[in-house]
Amino acid sequence: MTWITVHGHTETGPTRAQNEDMMTVGRFLKNAGPVEIRFTHDDDYVYRYGWTSVIADGMGGHAAGALAARLALRTFDTQFYSGEKNGDAAMMAQAIQCAAERANNT
Repeated sequence: MTWITVHGHTETGPTRAQNEDMMTVGRFLKNAGPVEIRFTHDDDYVYRYGWTSVIADGMGGHAAGALAARLALRTFDTQFYSGEKNGDAAMMAQAIQCAAERANNT
């Protein structure tokens, strides 16, 4: 059996007291420290709905940077996973584009 393992990590930089960056690894949203997701190459959920990993820069020092990053990723997640793609690469690309556009307009 083939496993796919994806790692993500974000942390507070040298300038700011708080980390305002956000990331999703699969459908797991996190803003500090490491995360690891592991699934098989033939995972039914991944085949049906796809899989993404996204980072949103919280724009440290700007008003509500962490909130903006969280809202953008939640919007992306909701849009991307709203419909089945069933392994179709064109549907996956369209879903990523639509999710990114919607998140950008949030």
